[in-house]
Amino acid sequence: MPVAAGRPMDQSAAPVYVLGTFVLGFLLTMVSVDVAKSMCGRPRPTLIEVCQPDWSRCDADARRQLLSTTDVCQQTDHRLLLRAL
Repeated sequence: MPVAAGRPMDQSAAPVYVLGTFVLGFLLTMVSVDVAKSMCGRPRPTLIEVCQPDWSRCDADARRQLLSTTDVCQQTDHRLLLRAL
C-alpha cells in the first residue's frame, strides 16, 4: 500500500497522488528550462527580421540593447516574437 506523509494512503487516492506528482514534476521542469534559457540563451539569428524594429524610435545607445526588449518591434504576432527570442 502506498504511503503519503507517513500514513497509509487510500487506494482510491493513489491515481490522484501519482498524477499530482507527475504534474508538479512537469511544471518544475518547464520553469527550470525557461529560466535556464532566459539566463544562458541567445536570440535566434532571424530576430531582427521577425521583429521588424522601428529604427526611428531607437537612438544610437539603444541599438546596442535592442535585443533585450520587444518594445520597438513592429511585429504584431507575439508568438512569432517569442519564438525568435
